Amino acid sequence: MKRIIGKAFTGMFLVLMSLTAKASHVSGGEVTYKSLGGMQFKVTLVLYWDCSAFDPGVSQSMSTTNACGFPDQTFTVNLDTAYEISQLCPSSMASSTCNGGTLPGNKKNVYSAIITLSGACTQWTFSHTSCCRNNSTNVPLNPSYTFYATLNNVAAPLNNSPYFTSQPLPYLCVGQQVCYSPGTVEQDGNTLSFALIDAMNTNSTTPVTYAGGYTGAVPMPGITINPTNGLMVFTPTMTGNFVVVFQVTETDAFGNVVGTVMRDIEMVVVNCSNSVVPCNSGAITTFIGTGVSSPAPNTIQVCENVPFSFTFSFTDPDPSDILSITSNIASVMPGAIITTSGTNPISVSVSWIAPVGTANT
Repeated sequence: MKRIIGKAFTGMFLVLMSLTAKASHVSGGEVTYKSLGGMQFKVTLVLYWDCSAFDPGVSQSMSTTNACGFPDQTFTVNLDTAYEISQLCPSSMASSTCNGGTLPGNKKNVYSAIITLSGACTQWTFSHTSCCRNNSTNVPLNPSYTFYATLNNVAAPLNNSPYFTSQPLPYLCVGQQVCYSPGTVEQDGNTLSFALIDAMNTNSTTPVTYAGGYTGAVPMPGITINPTNGLMVFTPTMTGNFVVVFQVTETDAFGNVVGTVMRDIEMVVVNCSNSVVPCNSGAITTFIGTGVSSPAPNTIQVCENVPFSFTFSFTDPDPSDILSITSNIASVMPGAIITTSGTNPISVSVSWIAPVGTANT
């Protein structure tokens, strides 16, 4: 089978400034799940929160509902780990609000539990609801939030949901183009599709009320999402905090929707003196192997069990800036050999053999 590898990157920068706006509650989150065999699943809840607000705590309540008449369940997920994800230079982390300082700080709390479903159903929904959201430009008045995922364990009894590896609270520059990739990892060889959706309020079917001019499909002016790889491309036109929610739908080889996951995040747009790495950086070059770079320059089509390699580079328009690379390549392409060279420009070389059953994209 032919495999398509699309390379996308996130245009972000490290913040060394104090923001005057204070968040009051949770900044975002997501729900994922992993099959443990039979009807058992490990359900994971992730909450992102502003350290100037409050710690969500060591446990959270979740529920499962279904479309087949099985009894609903309520269960508790307990904290596995919590760590800082502040968009600050390493030398400034000690001065974040997570550490008693004044620079903007954020943490990621990861909770989980093992549950047993009552039977096979075309739609199970795992959800977490609480109050309240941060106040934002497009979703004002601090409504409640619901994060959820769905599973069809009739078509895919052992399905594992996709999960995300990109920065969930990106800081962006007003007036400079952004390319933001969710960094989605799919483990079962299913086909993924992406869409911008409504942020949810008190349950998984009740959307929040957006400020005038904003919707779930257009949470920021001009934003679009690639339905195949999830890449969001836009140029922010105003500063502020914006709630952005995207959904990933898994479809098997027979056309059955086997599950969905969503990620509810906050994008922060600020004024910058820095020039970010432009979106047209990172084009694939020096492709070696049986396959084709099409559509060029950011996609390679290759076959399973055939070795290939390629290189891509990034250049910062500020000559004195030093670049470093963080990537999910090792998760998406297990066993890939990855090397880097230089600091501005910085180049990344990747070699891999796609095993049988690799995710299509």
